[in-house]
Amino acid sequence: MIIVMVPNADDAAVDRVVKEIERMGAQAHLSRGQFRTIIGAVGEEGNIDQNHLATLDQVEKVVPIMKPYKLASREFHEADSVVEIGGGNVPKMKVGGPHAMCIAGPCAVENQEMLNKIARQVRDGGATVLRGGAFKPRTSPYWFQGHGETALKWMRE
Repeated sequence: MIIVMVPNADDAAVDRVVKEIERMGAQAHLSRGQFRTIIGAVGEEGNIDQNHLATLDQVEKVVPIMKPYKLASREFHEADSVVEIGGGNVPKMKVGGPHAMCIAGPCAVENQEMLNKIARQVRDGGATVLRGGAFKPRTSPYWFQGHGETALKWMRE
């Protein structure tokens, strides 16, 4: 993470930022220019409170330099993620990498007859996975909320 100080920030403000970075378990690396000081915070990004650092006196801005989603980022995981789904009475399939998959289905599972009709259309259209909303949280309790577990049983069939 990079902390950019305001132009001509005084030594006391820079020292305070350095102390806070170290208190968070990271190392501070100073780069003093003629008019501006930049502080690099090196350490576990999750332990560095970016919002706190941004509130310190004479800090102009805080710039994260790492991707926020390390587990999904190519920066930390170059290989394609491949996940195996299915099992039981459903054939196992791989998703990801070279394994393309088409998933289709209704936004909401409204009734079993409708779901069966859509499932046939999904299969005939070439999709390999049926999806559908069984639980539909809504702002109003008077709107359709989904059939919940019953819808999940219909989908399993």
